[in-house]
Amino acid sequence: MKTLKLFSIAAALLAMQSVVAQNPAISTNYSDSEIAATVERFRAANAHDVFPSDMLWQKFRSDFPRANDVEWEMANDTY
Repeated sequence: MKTLKLFSIAAALLAMQSVVAQNPAISTNYSDSEIAATVERFRAANAHDVFPSDMLWQKFRSDFPRANDVEWEMANDTY
């Protein structure tokens, strides 16, 4: 009896998982720009960013003019 009950629960969970996987809930409450702004606020609030000196930043920009969304890390005294 206990095995039958566990089997029924497992079957129900698998059926629910299948339905959720096929029909994910997608919210239309927020625009893409609102989502991007929320993500940016989260990143800013949780940032542990390292910023190089102005001289290093200018050299980097001249060497890599197409680089965007750059994240800096520092190990000892090296960026």
